[in-house]
Amino acid sequence: MINESFLNWLTGFIEAEGSFPDEKDGTLSFYISQHMKSAALMYAIKLFLGFGKVRWQFSENMVHFVIEDKASMIKLANILNGRFRSNAKYTAFVIWLKRLTKNERILPLSLNTVMNFDWLAGFTEGDGSFFISIAPSRAMLSGFQATLNISWTQKHKDVLDFISRSFQGSWSYNKQKDSWAFTVKRQSEVTRLLALFELHPLYGSKRLDYQDLCLANKLFLTKEHLTVKGIEQLRTIHAGMNQRRP
Repeated sequence: MINESFLNWLTGFIEAEGSFPDEKDGTLSFYISQHMKSAALMYAIKLFLGFGKVRWQFSENMVHFVIEDKASMIKLANILNGRFRSNAKYTAFVIWLKRLTKNERILPLSLNTVMNFDWLAGFTEGDGSFFISIAPSRAMLSGFQATLNISWTQKHKDVLDFISRSFQGSWSYNKQKDSWAFTVKRQSEVTRLLALFELHPLYGSKRLDYQDLCLANKLFLTKEHLTVKGIEQLRTIHAGMNQRRP
């Protein structure tokens, strides 16, 4: 028995990073692809599920969790069915499920419209980001305006619309990448989200960025971010986050 929290987390992660390929040659598979730094997470998913394989692609610095046998794919289908919250991934799953089951068809359950914070943590692990913005500002005594940000980026706006129903944030569109971003930066909302992710944790490398933002948030809660010393502390935290992490 795998606990519900993990299964909802896994569904969110799959909606961000998983793939149900519709191969022209009729073969079926499922995979999640990540940078090699997330290899431990791929092995953890394999361990918790009890099936699947982990494959390395050293030429691309990638690692993949792969399922190719029918029995394991049917197990995965039963686990995920009814947990999807994004139209695009749900549609891909339904097409994949019909091809997978054929005669012994498993009926796809409807799209889930209820927010689940374990699901959100999994989706954030894939398509979320935690970052600090520091910009010059004459209005601030320190000379700089700092903000904490939690953002999600997706080509499909509907799943971000779903998230936006639970949090106050702002929208942006990247025309070059044809992708949408929903960003939470209001201090009260950032604090609320950080508390939620403590109860509904991220399990991969992105948890390190979450922990760094928690450190930065402490400076905001004590108003130290308004001082020159606080800005320097925020710069130090910022310097080790995301792609800059050693």
